[in-house]
Amino acid sequence: MHFSYTKIPAGIEITGFAPGEKIKHLVLPEEIDGIPVVSVGEEAFWGAGIESLDAPSVRRVNPCAFRDCRNLRRISLPQATDLLGFSFAGCGVLEEISLPMVRVLGPGCFEATGLREASFGSLAKVGAYCFSKCKKLRSLIFADGCTITAIPRNLVADCNALTTLRYPTERVCTIGKHAFRATRLEEIDLSSPAITRLDWCVAYDCRRLATFRFPPHISYETTKHDFFSLQDFSQSPNVKIHLPLAAKDVYLKGVKDEQIVYYAD
Repeated sequence: MHFSYTKIPAGIEITGFAPGEKIKHLVLPEEIDGIPVVSVGEEAFWGAGIESLDAPSVRRVNPCAFRDCRNLRRISLPQATDLLGFSFAGCGVLEEISLPMVRVLGPGCFEATGLREASFGSLAKVGAYCFSKCKKLRSLIFADGCTITAIPRNLVADCNALTTLRYPTERVCTIGKHAFRATRLEEIDLSSPAITRLDWCVAYDCRRLATFRFPPHISYETTKHDFFSLQDFSQSPNVKIHLPLAAKDVYLKGVKDEQIVYYAD
């Protein structure tokens, strides 16, 4: 047996390599002694030298399970539904992921990885910093089957190559602070009536940003001062801001009057 493990109520949890084991291509068994392998334990393979991961029956990957596996290039987790905090953070060359069933991505799950593109079809929750500092990430898509209701803080912050971000706009009602910071997005459209909360500086340092549309139904009369004073477009010199008429004459840092277009809410 190449692994240490423990029994949990749902089955077997892999807790790491057996003493002295070093494996480049990690394939986790579907069962041990007739009991299904359903989980990878917290910090189980932190910093291991593995290059690929296949875990056909694992449903849950616990925090930091594969953190800083700096040679890891490919993962396949066909049954996984929950990847918890920082489980693959720091896997700098990780490019290929297969996660068809995943519903929960914890905070920092793929922070500072080598992902170039990622798409998800059944995601229900995504944590803060999940894809931040992915310097090669160009495209991130949450398809229509996803039921996320929030874009958390720093979701794609400092993803300097990101040009495409899609999510189900009719469901998302909250945008966290620095959610899109320092990306290459050219358009950020938050004009969906579903959005009721924007945190501060959601698009700071988006230097290529050409269009930013504010939501129509935030209570501008009660949040006008703090809400708008905390939106900073000083690093987006060519941005065109679309504002509802209810927000007329507010001050936006780094934005001239001629850059503002008002629309009827």
